[in-house]
Amino acid sequence: MDRKKFIKTTGMGVGASLIPGVMLGNTPKLPEMLSELDLWVMGNRIMLYKDASGDLDLAMGVTPPNVQGPPPHHHETYDELFLVLEGEMEFVVDGKTIKAKPGNIVDVPKNAVHTFSNSGNGPCKWMNVHSPKGFSRFFETFGVKASENNAVQKSVEEQVIGSVIQRAAEFDMIIAK
Repeated sequence: MDRKKFIKTTGMGVGASLIPGVMLGNTPKLPEMLSELDLWVMGNRIMLYKDASGDLDLAMGVTPPNVQGPPPHHHETYDELFLVLEGEMEFVVDGKTIKAKPGNIVDVPKNAVHTFSNSGNGPCKWMNVHSPKGFSRFFETFGVKASENNAVQKSVEEQVIGSVIQRAAEFDMIIAK
């Protein structure tokens, strides 16, 4: 799917200026539609929405304070988009640092090396879209159910991170060297 069709299909580009008021002011903290699969993945809480009608994966993420996101990587198949809902995230996309605040959209095209972090004092909440559909398998494979005891700690154990590094390419997550 080309980028214009992606934005049109997801609705993210159209009316993006309206999203902050709707997303932040009038919805519950954990919308039911996004809590179908609630996981901790590498120290980040990921809530997957599995019934998206379009050719995309949709997730809500929460990154606790002072937590790094995934290692710098790119996708050969997926376009990716982030919408920051709360807090402030720092993204690095193809070497360019982007400080994203609530309402900001970070568009990550195929093959762009990217990562993110939360260097702030509070949690950051964000929406994430991968298109086409398929990347949610990564989250499901490496995620620890949020309902498990010590889920956050389990999600960052050396064995888990090692498995992510070793197998990431199976999910079109090509880790930068």
